[in-house]
Amino acid sequence: MVQYIDSHCHLTTSSQDGGVGRQYEVDHTEMQLYVMSCNALDWKALKAVGVKQQDIVVGFGVQPYYSHLFRLGGGASVSKEEHYKGVLESKDGQQLCEVIGVLPEPINIEEYITGAFEEFGEQIRCIGEIGLDGAFRLPSNGFNQEDSTGDAVGLTNVRVRMSHQVAIFKRFCEVAVAKRLPVSIHSVRCHGKMFELCRELLLPHEEVKIDMHSYSGSVESVSTCWLRCFPQNRIYFGISKIHSLKNYARGLDLLRSIPLECLLTETDLPVNSTPAQILKKNIEYVIEAIRASHKLASTHEAVAQIYENSCRFLSV
Repeated sequence: MVQYIDSHCHLTTSSQDGGVGRQYEVDHTEMQLYVMSCNALDWKALKAVGVKQQDIVVGFGVQPYYSHLFRLGGGASVSKEEHYKGVLESKDGQQLCEVIGVLPEPINIEEYITGAFEEFGEQIRCIGEIGLDGAFRLPSNGFNQEDSTGDAVGLTNVRVRMSHQVAIFKRFCEVAVAKRLPVSIHSVRCHGKMFELCRELLLPHEEVKIDMHSYSGSVESVSTCWLRCFPQNRIYFGISKIHSLKNYARGLDLLRSIPLECLLTETDLPVNSTPAQILKKNIEYVIEAIRASHKLASTHEAVAQIYENSCRFLSV
């Protein structure tokens, strides 16, 4: 049976529940899930899920929104305050100090990576979510998390320095190369920098395949950059309803610019707090857009092609 593919989804967690997350309730008979981790909390939840349901594709990474929570190299002698002042920036000094005050002790990235592969290595099948983001700002509670009270958390003017985001991204690219694993990449408002980094760090390594998750770059850069540089069996573009097809007309133009063999479907939704029927409808929406943009005879043809693409992406 050919399954729907959700090549990029998440688990909802909260610092209030210690990263346990809600109960996992997705019917796997219809959908193959690639569940990404972004931080230490959802990694803890994903490990628990992966032990019980080994048919999911487990992704391991640090997403830009959480990159400040990790310290590089042998920085153990650097204090919490020194670390955060080095990786965060804001024109509002008082606000920066307030954010630092609520942040946890940073995690050593080397210990985090080593521990993950020692404990769970064989089940990690993708490096993700990793990437760069030139737009996001930190919330007042220090990092994106589910607020158990339901209260809204405002955004600050504090940002993670791009140099730190790049350093974390590079480290995970090194892991992908060493472990011969594909990567799922987040790129927002820094598409040129991301392309150059991927060309430098990943292009020389034929075993590493790339998924540009919920791709938001220009239609032109698909052909002039990515497809000109990377072979079609190594570069994929994840298409989601909530991001890629938010503007449907632009989304169709994007789909037409991407070879059918380079497409993946995704929801980018928390699969443990989103009803399974909603997840399925999101994927079906993308499948129909692929069928229409590529003038396929049926949605079944699109589903089969995406499934084949996913197998190539995972090298299975």
